[in-house]
Amino acid sequence: MGYIGSISHHLTAADLSINQVPPQLMGPGNAQLARPFPQFSNVTLINPPVGNSSYEGGFVKVERRFSRGFALLAHYTFSKFLDDAASATEFGDPGSYMDAYNRRLDKGRSGSDVPHRAVITLLYAAPAFHKTVANACLVVGKLDC
Repeated sequence: MGYIGSISHHLTAADLSINQVPPQLMGPGNAQLARPFPQFSNVTLINPPVGNSSYEGGFVKVERRFSRGFALLAHYTFSKFLDDAASATEFGDPGSYMDAYNRRLDKGRSGSDVPHRAVITLLYAAPAFHKTVANACLVVGKLDC
């Protein structure tokens, strides 16, 4: 059994518009005049380092070797992956932000989150094949086979 955790800050994120009308200035009238840069329709930071992520997971591993060449390896992970900025290769990337002034609104489960992961491996080592490989190593003269 074990636990693993990770936290990351200053991850590059999708382009961020910094010419959004501040929420306290929204209302009737010309919204363009309320922008931080009213002379431009949009001002964008390209790949800003504003992303944060956290990963926590617990895992259980079972390994058992049986007689006659049989073996079992089972591994289960339960995890949670949260972030507030999607990467370019992430599934379900929204490509935008809810509010540039309140980045906490974008925090949630990552598009790369896999909360449950189970892997089971069954192995059978054939005795005839094992002897053939051992004999081939002796013929060649290798000591590290």
